[in-house]
Amino acid sequence: NITIIIDIVQHFDHIPDTFVLYFLELRIALTPQYVKKAVMLNHPKVVSILSQVDELIDCKEQFALYDWKMQKELARLSENPIFSLTLNSFEPVYVKMAMKYFSLSFCRKASLNYYKKLMEVALKGDYQQAEELAHSMMRKSYALWDRHISTEKNRMRI
Repeated sequence: NITIIIDIVQHFDHIPDTFVLYFLELRIALTPQYVKKAVMLNHPKVVSILSQVDELIDCKEQFALYDWKMQKELARLSENPIFSLTLNSFEPVYVKMAMKYFSLSFCRKASLNYYKKLMEVALKGDYQQAEELAHSMMRKSYALWDRHISTEKNRMRI
């Protein structure tokens, strides 16, 4: 169950790269759905959340905290409590995993671009495009992290 996984990850001094990858894979399945519903049902509030991106400082801590806040709010705005409950299960480790992901400048840059594009789509209330954009970004995040850990493994072999 999720609680056991979270307890295990919470007690790691160093979160394994593969756990971040597993979480990103889970997000591919969930995030597009709650983003779509949030934009469909509450696009002005989605825009309000995303407008805070202009104040975002380019550092892993700020990105991790912003992303966590945004994900929780989008899940809540989807009006499906299962999305919120699922995300809230990860609260003890989400920011820790996100800081690891956002320690890479190219991950921060990709996410910033995504946040801005999602705000444009949300302004129009285009929930289908929001879903496609979220799905595309979740797959890109997975690919970026997968490529990063593959590169790291290759460096360790040398």
